[in-house]
Amino acid sequence: MNVMAANIPRFADFIMGFSPKIVPYYTVTLRSKKYSLMRILYQATHEETE
Repeated sequence: MNVMAANIPRFADFIMGFSPKIVPYYTVTLRSKKYSLMRILYQATHEETE
């Protein structure tokens, strides 16, 4: 439950007692087409092993 009280220290301390981990609900990323192309090329040439 998010009661939007992060800017009120007393409320924030109370709320953090339930779940001390802050987790974003969503992220927004703005990338240019040139960056996206370079990222794809980099990922294709540098395969990461897990």
